[in-house]
Amino acid sequence: MRIFTVTGASLLSLAMLAGLGTAPRSFASDPSLHIPQRPTTLMGDLAVLNAFVGDWEIQATWSHGATLTGRNEYRVGTAGRFLEATTFVRDNQGPVYERYHTVFAKNPAGAGLIAYGFQFDGTSTTSTFEVAGTAELPVLKASSTMGQTEIRQTIAFENPDRYRWHVEMRPPGGAWSTAMDDHWQRVR
Repeated sequence: MRIFTVTGASLLSLAMLAGLGTAPRSFASDPSLHIPQRPTTLMGDLAVLNAFVGDWEIQATWSHGATLTGRNEYRVGTAGRFLEATTFVRDNQGPVYERYHTVFAKNPAGAGLIAYGFQFDGTSTTSTFEVAGTAELPVLKASSTMGQTEIRQTIAFENPDRYRWHVEMRPPGGAWSTAMDDHWQRVR
């Protein structure tokens, strides 16, 4: 036989959990719980990324010959303080799948931006980005690793509806080589 001791504080907690006899409120049934529209522009240090907001597509070929069909959907996140990017890809003639979900934020460790990346295989990464250019035509540069391979990428707007994506890789003990050099086009 188990004996439970209930204190005044835990009794109050139990009463709160029970709702004190009130009916539950829901967003659908209570107009005071209206969800506001999400912002459409980024604020503060992330304002330089406003040029990305929208949908982008690419048809490209990697340096090793594999084809890439991709779509990036960039949306403004919480209170205009984050940029969320969802990337769908099709490698060669395979199926389209969601490969990445990335959240860009102000770098808490200093200048520039940081990207928190979540991959389809359950792994995650962080990359820091240097920002140059203008708000209309930003240039982002990042360095990261994939296993022991070093990666450098540059994203440079050529006009408001097109940016160049240049990716270089260097395996351990090897030389830098271009893996991708093509363009993303705005579709919406």
